[in-house]
Amino acid sequence: MRHNRSFALLLAAGALTGLTACGGDDTEGITRDIQNQGEQIQKQATDAQKKANEIAEKVRSGELSSEDAQKQLQESTQNLQNDARKLAEESIERLEKSTDLPDEAKKQLEEAKKQLESAGN
Repeated sequence: MRHNRSFALLLAAGALTGLTACGGDDTEGITRDIQNQGEQIQKQATDAQKKANEIAEKVRSGELSSEDAQKQLQESTQNLQNDARKLAEESIERLEKSTDLPDEAKKQLEEAKKQLESAGN
């Protein structure tokens, strides 16, 4: 369940990046910001995967208990989820204030909001 929520959050954040490309001048700056932040989230996800591999190796070698490993992995996952949620929420808020977002993009924005809300439950 936790992985599905993480995936949904990342999908919502990714959808917002594509959505901003539909707008005019007002959304160009938003698009750049979201893309930069999205790249940071991707880097964090890659770093989290590397950390998970390192933790797994420590468990195999006996350096770390499985309970401690689980705590570390949960913390890493939670941090990534929080950052993805924050990016998505901030992006939605900025896009809602945008004056040049086409109707189709507004519909997609509403869908992204629903995805984000369902991921939070």
